[in-house]
Amino acid sequence: MIDLPPPNDFLVKGLDKIVPAYAEFDGDMFAGTLPMDNGNRAGKTMFWLFEPRKQKVEKSIVVWLNGGPVSS
Repeated sequence: MIDLPPPNDFLVKGLDKIVPAYAEFDGDMFAGTLPMDNGNRAGKTMFWLFEPRKQKVEKSIVVWLNGGPVSS
């Protein structure tokens, strides 16, 4: 079992001062990296979670996967 920091350690703060459009998002954002271990292959994967205060579709989640380095 991997020990992870508490969720608030991943809370994104002050991004709206850098990119004003993020101030329009009504909710919280969490971002960071999580450890991954697949036997002889270990590393980290980056995530960014947008958690709206009110969901348009109840109990839903969208997962967007991109490729690795140099992928579009």
